[in-house]
This record gives sequence, structure tokens and C-alpha cells, in this order.
Amino acid sequence: MFGLIIDLGLLIFLGILWTIDLVETITLVHKKGVSVEANPFAKFLLKHNNRDFILFKIIDFFFIAAILNFISASHMIMAEIMTILFIILYLFTVIHNRNIMKFYNC
Repeated sequence: MFGLIIDLGLLIFLGILWTIDLVETITLVHKKGVSVEANPFAKFLLKHNNRDFILFKIIDFFFIAAILNFISASHMIMAEIMTILFIILYLFTVIHNRNIMKFYNC
């Protein structure tokens, strides 16, 4: 039970970071244009409209959560390690976005 609570907490934290990245990206693109986005697929979606980008980010998060859930059924420790690695990746992404926002005075 305790492990499940920890895993749910890690997943919620990852979801919060994912959401912060989404909001920061949309804010930057709105203020400075799509050229500030480095990811070519995200840039393609953002050129058309924010809705497609938001939908992609939501589907992407739930896809990752489903994969982690599937892995946790047989390898709980591996799923926890992967979740922590995703958290670290998104922490760096959010910090990177913040630095870009400071650079552009957003």
C-alpha cells in the first residue's frame, strides 16, 4: 500500500511538471513566436493551433503513465526508477523554459 501511494505521488508530481512545461511552452510561443520551440513535432503542432499541442501533451502523458503502470505490474522498482528519471528530465525542461522566459523577459 505504501509503495502505491509513493508511486501515485511520483506520477502526480510528474503530471504537475508536464503541465508547467505545457503552460510555459504556450506562453513562450504566444509571446515570441513558434521559432522559440526546439522540438520539431511540437513546433508543427503549435504552428496550427494550441489545441492540437495540448491534446498531444495530454495523450503523451497518459501514454507514459500507462506504460509505467504496465511495467510496475511486474517490475515495481524499474517503474519507480523510470518515473524518477522522467521527473528529473522534466525538472530540467521546466528550468530550461524558465531561463528562456527570463532571457526574453516573459
